[in-house]
Formats: sequence, C-alpha cells, structure tokens
Amino acid sequence: MLQDVITEYLKNLVDMVGVKIPIPPRTGDMIEERRSMKSYASLLEEDSMSRHTGWKGITAGLEINDLMTRLLLCRELSEIWEVPMSFFMAFDMRIYSEPARMYVGIHGMMPLVYNGKSTPSLLRIAWDGALAGLWDVEDVWTLPSPIEPVNPEDATTTNEIALWFAGAE
Repeated sequence: MLQDVITEYLKNLVDMVGVKIPIPPRTGDMIEERRSMKSYASLLEEDSMSRHTGWKGITAGLEINDLMTRLLLCRELSEIWEVPMSFFMAFDMRIYSEPARMYVGIHGMMPLVYNGKSTPSLLRIAWDGALAGLWDVEDVWTLPSPIEPVNPEDATTTNEIALWFAGAE
C-alpha cells in the first residue's frame, strides 16, 4: 500500500537527516534579515512614541518564522537531500532562530490521513514521488480519497479528473 511506503520513506529520511538539523545558509540569511528588520521596526516604534503613534503596533504582526521561511527551509533541505520539497513539508518542524541556537527540530510527521481521507501532505508527497519515479502513478489511485478533491471545473487532464472522482462523494 502506497501510504505505508510513503511512511517508511519519511522515517528513513529522518533517520538519514536526523531530528536536529543546522539551518541551511539561504534560510539562515533570510532569518537573519527578518530578525534585523523586526529589530529595526521596534526601534522606529520606540523612538517615535514621544512624537506620534504611526509606528505603534507594527512589530506585533512581524513574524520571523512564518510559512515563507518554512517553504524556503523545505526547498533548501530538499535540494541538499535530493528529495522533493513536499517530503520535508510533511514533518512537524520547529525553527529555532535565536542566534545562540540556529537549528531545526523535527518533532514527528504531519498526519497523512485524517478521518479516512488523504491530507494535502499525503497528496503532495504521493504525486511528487510518482513524478520523481519513486513509485508508479497508478499507486496514487490506491490512496484514500482526498479531504479536498479537485474542482471538476479546474480538472483539465485525465489524471486531475480521476483525482477529483477519487474524492467525489
């Protein structure tokens, strides 16, 4: 069953990579620049408070480790370990970005199936793995139907139509 193959592949990937990974260079640069900008915005806010409130609250919405940082991290790790990016997106990872501890901790896998349906994480891995030649595309059809099927109006190829029907109620 493909789901078991994917689970085993991900476990082997964690065994190779480890559960504590140094932050790769491009992601580290991004984190450093974001941390610098957040600090700069904080200074602007503090310095202007006696004259105006125009900068007040700007730092509250600034995140260093957001989805964009995670995407770059997953892309960079996928390039290093030569697997599709979706494989790293399947892990529950925490980015520790304080200067004294710049690493990523892998704390397990995201669910691949929820309430008997394939999660987006499972579908990304299944398709990316099939397109990378790790397993056959036909094996993807054996997975549980997706939580969110493809809209039939968006289905332009036979594979997408089949995926939509796999999720149709």
